[in-house]
Amino acid sequence: MIGYLKSAFCVISILFIGFAINQNARCQDSTPDSNALIIRRLMQDIADSISQKIEFEKNTKIVISVEGDTCWHTLIENALIDALKKKGLIPFIHNFLPDSSYNTLNVYVLETKVIYKEVEVRTIQRNLSIAIEARYIISPKGECKLLETLRKEYIDTLKNTDYPLTSKQLLDKRDLLETLISPVIVISGVILIVYLFFTVRS
Repeated sequence: MIGYLKSAFCVISILFIGFAINQNARCQDSTPDSNALIIRRLMQDIADSISQKIEFEKNTKIVISVEGDTCWHTLIENALIDALKKKGLIPFIHNFLPDSSYNTLNVYVLETKVIYKEVEVRTIQRNLSIAIEARYIISPKGECKLLETLRKEYIDTLKNTDYPLTSKQLLDKRDLLETLISPVIVISGVILIVYLFFTVRS
């Protein structure tokens, strides 16, 4: 009987450790950088590139105007503010200083995309991209200088399917997989305990 209890304790311990390791792995997989943080980094690279191309002396006041159909307006404005300040310029937001006598940096967001694609079971490829077109207007002459279209892209792989997806089918696969695996683990543990019980008795 003592031998049986020892065997059962070992089996339960192994199952518990396996479960803990699996949960820990899931937690580690579920903490990638957020989409907003990645878009902010991409836009910072673009903003730094823009600041290097515009030709203003230090302490020049410049109004930032961001247009386009995107939910990242504030992040884009913040990236531009950081970049212009690093160059020694004094940025203002267009909404709070609509005076046409100031130099102006116009930024139009052409697109911001977040795409998820299943590459294998429980593995998703995430693709984030942003493209903008920019120009700056020199006051009071009104001279306009157009910068080229600027685009940045970020691709990574997520090892867990607990993320917003474009495909419901992938979520269904995950639910089915988890539904099947949990009972298999429990049943296997019970069978092993019963087997060890009769083995020890004999």
